[in-house]
Amino acid sequence: MTKVQDQPDFRPFREWRYEPRREELSRLIAPPYDIISSPEQNALYQRSPYNVVRLTLGREANFYDEAARRWKEWREQGILVQAKRPAFYLYEQTFKRPADGRLLRRTAVVGILKLENSSAVLRHEATFRGPKQDRTLLLEKTRANLSPIFGLFPDSQKALASVAGALKGKPPLFEASEEDGTLHRGWAIEGESDQKKIQALIAQNRILIADGHHRYETSLEYRNALRKKFPKTPQDAPFDFVLTALVAFEDPGLVMLPTHRVLSSLGPSSKEEFLERLRKHFDCIPCAPEKLAAEVERRPKSEKVFGAAFAGKENFLLRLKSLDSIRKFLPGGKPSLWYEVEANLLNYFIFDVLWGLPESERQSLIEYTHASGEALERVQREAAEAAFLLRPPEVREVHQLAEAGEKMPQKTTYFYPKLADGLFFYAQE
Repeated sequence: MTKVQDQPDFRPFREWRYEPRREELSRLIAPPYDIISSPEQNALYQRSPYNVVRLTLGREANFYDEAARRWKEWREQGILVQAKRPAFYLYEQTFKRPADGRLLRRTAVVGILKLENSSAVLRHEATFRGPKQDRTLLLEKTRANLSPIFGLFPDSQKALASVAGALKGKPPLFEASEEDGTLHRGWAIEGESDQKKIQALIAQNRILIADGHHRYETSLEYRNALRKKFPKTPQDAPFDFVLTALVAFEDPGLVMLPTHRVLSSLGPSSKEEFLERLRKHFDCIPCAPEKLAAEVERRPKSEKVFGAAFAGKENFLLRLKSLDSIRKFLPGGKPSLWYEVEANLLNYFIFDVLWGLPESERQSLIEYTHASGEALERVQREAAEAAFLLRPPEVREVHQLAEAGEKMPQKTTYFYPKLADGLFFYAQE
């Protein structure tokens, strides 16, 4: 493998983790903060006074101060303990694929990644100020990474799998399960030889952020601010790194789900006007709602298709008549692959041009779901005016466009399952 000019710097670390004898780990973990609903948050608060959600997603008016207090107290009280020596961690998730219930395993290696402004770390999704402000306040108060960034890297020689194979025959360091049956297990990688193999492997490849763009950029901006404030701080300070879990592109358990768009309102447009504009550029093929998602999925990639449902029980398979005929409406100067990604066509043509609402105005009108049934049900009972069903992009497409410096619309990718919070903590102090 050829080394890239800007090498990712991935290191073992002394993690903080829950003291294993305190409480069953399954009661302490939680999903990432940004996918937890209010009822789920309440249930997690009830589950344990030490559930990680009390650090990551608050319901108190002074949550950031409370999170910092808990983070400090839990370490002082021995609820959280620190590893005695630096290590990488093998993190395995066993889960059922939603599409067919097939049992899969996905394996990550967890460590700390040096924060980079360079091309060593690729980003594929646009970020927004609000979520970054929230995570900045939490980071400034706790001075800790409470959730890992999720990244991807090439490993065609299956070097990580060879390290994992030797470890997985041993008893795990931790084991926890979720209500949906997802099993989380982990092992410490403490051997110097294995640690050097992992560092060399990661240094030879750019890393693609799969999930955690806001947290990565928050950590980078926090690092830059501290470097400016304390210019004499030695290199490789704890705040120069961010907690990261890396999965190989080739991992057989790498699953991406579609993210459908639900429009609570069409704004100033009427359904009839919107449909008239759609019919100029799409074949609008009537389809029973219970068959719409499957019909979208079964179409060949050469066809650009969407499912569309409108209040009043009008459901269509939208098939683009000609990509060439709409290019003049799309941003210019993009790689040819960019125009093949259906999320781009939905965002920049159907929404920008045919719907006609600026992104700033339509953000409050769009909700997202990974369940096609939920999207369609909301339209059928007229809790929403329309829904658009998409296929997920291919990981290859995401990677290639990120390599070309292109970012995708918000909520284009959803890697399943999410990494659990509460398994790994990193103190940036």
